[in-house]
Amino acid sequence: MNDIERVRALRDAGQITPEEAERLIGVLTELDESHEDVDVEVAGTAAPAAVPEAGVPEAAAPVHEPVAAATAATDAIDLAPAGTRWCAIELTAADLSVVADDVDEPVVQGDDEQKLRVTQTDDGVRVTSERGWSLDRWVGRTPSLDVRVRLPRAWGVALDLKAGDADVAGVRYVRGRMLAGDLSVRDAESVDLSKAAGDLSVAFRPTQGRHRIAAKAGDVDVRFLPGSDAAVEASVSMGDLHAPGFEIDDRMVGAQARGRVGAGNARVEVRLTAGDLSLRAPAKEG
Repeated sequence: MNDIERVRALRDAGQITPEEAERLIGVLTELDESHEDVDVEVAGTAAPAAVPEAGVPEAAAPVHEPVAAATAATDAIDLAPAGTRWCAIELTAADLSVVADDVDEPVVQGDDEQKLRVTQTDDGVRVTSERGWSLDRWVGRTPSLDVRVRLPRAWGVALDLKAGDADVAGVRYVRGRMLAGDLSVRDAESVDLSKAAGDLSVAFRPTQGRHRIAAKAGDVDVRFLPGSDAAVEASVSMGDLHAPGFEIDDRMVGAQARGRVGAGNARVEVRLTAGDLSLRAPAKEG
């Protein structure tokens, strides 16, 4: 029995709801189509992780290229000044918290530290876990990996997450993708994010350059913080659009919105396939 069959069996047994089953099956399909090497746990037994040969350091791969390739569009976006340090976080099933703090180097903590790996890269660090994929963990039968990361305030974070919930607070530059789960980004300056399933909340302050937010299924809430300066284009293919202060074009199915926050120097694109989309601009003074 493969994972999709197990999801259907859990649904038929009443252990998960039909909505949860549909969401899990959709993301398992995404995983199958991604052609990535994902460790699989079958009946609680993890596939052995590759162990570097003794005395031979692990190769450090650059952060920008793989993360940029994982975003919704094919063209990369320069979110940060040249020379910015990045923390790439690549996890399969975890609850993640990332905060900007007064530290000189990234601090990585978790409830299972011996399973976490922190590897130096050409432009920062990469955080990975030896713990493999587990459907039982995803549906709550076993505890999720709990990971907490504190970053220097000038660093950016690059996410590659399969499942779980993630909260990113105070990090200036946030990019990457997430397949399933809820993602919250608070008090950022630049974003380039792609999600397959789950809710997405972004509160940021764009002032220049290009920014992208894309989601396939779930509710998306985008809040422009005071000081934002951007031209905004947004659309939802199937669902409702709430965007007070923006010009809205309602269609039989879905809607589009456009407008400016401030003078419109930055460019912000928001795309949602199915779900409800909310845009919130800062209150005008006076």
